[in-house]
Amino acid sequence: MSFRSLGAVVLDEIISAKGKTLVDLPGGLGVFSTLGARIAVSGEGPTKLKSIGMFVLDGGEFPTSPKLRSTLWDWEISLLFRLVQPRSTTICEAQTGGSLGPNLKDRGAGNYGMGFIVIRSVEHGCLVVSESYPLRWFPQFHTDKSKLTDVRGSGSAFLGAFALMLGNGANPTEAAIMGTVAASFAVEQTGLPYRAGFNDNTRETWNRVEVSARVAEYRARLGDA
Repeated sequence: MSFRSLGAVVLDEIISAKGKTLVDLPGGLGVFSTLGARIAVSGEGPTKLKSIGMFVLDGGEFPTSPKLRSTLWDWEISLLFRLVQPRSTTICEAQTGGSLGPNLKDRGAGNYGMGFIVIRSVEHGCLVVSESYPLRWFPQFHTDKSKLTDVRGSGSAFLGAFALMLGNGANPTEAAIMGTVAASFAVEQTGLPYRAGFNDNTRETWNRVEVSARVAEYRARLGDA
């Protein structure tokens, strides 16, 4: 299965609790869901890497930066940039209330109710359930909250990895494990994690950690080794 993101790619501005302003930080569903999918194929060959793609609107209310473009190209994925002109945009947020009820899994999801329901709670982890998969809670990878530097995009990173794994035939447990690991890399810094590519002596790493090693650690912690 290939992964293609049509989500927004934006530059965020953040004001920290200490009043420091950080600008031009990569953000948006497009960036972080693609990051998650890319982490899920870490260590794979060029064909798998090119199966991950992102459509990027560039300009107007979706400006990119040379640094962001360079980072995305460094991921060695398929990229398509389209220049757009500035225009007026109105963003509306919908809010819902009430309880999902005690029979959440009986509501089903997707075609014929055969999909999965995933509920993310940033610092706590996620819940996965479906008609055929019993409710299971997956704790966040980082047990030390000091590791949570910037939680923007962690849910999208989880989504990208989870969706790609399911699409490639993984069971929900393996998909949730990879999603949790992808999210763990997204929160460790302000912005995007640092990737080091292959050479003659080392494997690909993100923030100087091999994805496979973190997956093994998390799986062992869950008792799924």
